[in-house]
Amino acid sequence: MGLTLPAVEARLVAMGLGRLLSQLLEGNPPGPIPLPFGTVKQAAGLQRLLYRWLWFNPEVKARISLRLDEPAATLVILPKAGPERRGGWGRPPLA
Repeated sequence: MGLTLPAVEARLVAMGLGRLLSQLLEGNPPGPIPLPFGTVKQAAGLQRLLYRWLWFNPEVKARISLRLDEPAATLVILPKAGPERRGGWGRPPLA
C-alpha cells in the first residue's frame, strides 16, 4: 500500500523538513540545498520519501532535481535551469 500525501508530509515534518517543503512549494531554491546524513542509507531513504512527495506535487518536481552524493552521504536538492535532457539522441558516437 502506497503512502498518501498527508502521511508523506507528516513523516517529512517529523524529520524537521517542514520549512524546506514550504520553500519548495513557493518557488525554485536559490541554489543547491545539501542535506547531510550519517549514512548513505539514511540519505537514500529521505530521497525516496521526497520522490514520493514530489509525485503528489508535479509542479515542484518540474523545478528541482534530487542527487545523492554517496561518498559524502548527502542528498542535494538542485534547481533545474530548464527541461532535463537525457540520452544522446542525434549525437554522433564517440570515437
